[in-house]
Parts: sequence; structure tokens; C-alpha cells
Amino acid sequence: MHALFLVCVVTVRHPLDFASSALSYSRSLSLHAWAAIWLRYMTSALGECAQTPTALVLHHNLTHETTSALATLHERLQRLVPRDVGESRHKV
Repeated sequence: MHALFLVCVVTVRHPLDFASSALSYSRSLSLHAWAAIWLRYMTSALGECAQTPTALVLHHNLTHETTSALATLHERLQRLVPRDVGESRHKV
């Protein structure tokens, strides 16, 4: 039987980048309103992950330096997952 170990992975985008992008798709809200939505989302995501090991990934790195960002994420996840869980995952 495999052990289950949860980890939160949260993608973080600069609030102005998020708001500007959202504004380009929907002008029904202001830049300020989109920034407030970003803040609410990030607060909620980090709050939900408060009791769980969490790895943050920068959106810019994922979209512009994908290979490096994924390698960094892999390293972080390996540090977050207890060794015995990682080992049990590979046993047949």
C-alpha cells in the first residue's frame, strides 16, 4: 500500500500582472478590483495550505523558464516529502 502525502503547489503571479491580464479580457472590473481578487485568491490559497507543506512557483518562471522552474519545483517537493513516503512510493 502506498502512503499518501499531500503538498500544496501554489502558482504566484505578480498582482499587477494578474490584474492587467484579467483587465484585458474583461473590462467590467477595474484594475483595482482585479488586484483585490488576486489578493483574495492568494489569501484563500495560502490559508487552505496553512497546515500542509507548500511549494510556491512563480508564474513568470513557469511561462518563461519552464524547464528550470519545474526542476526547482521537483527539488522543493523532494525536500517537502518525508523520505519514508518517497521510498514507499517506489517499492513494488
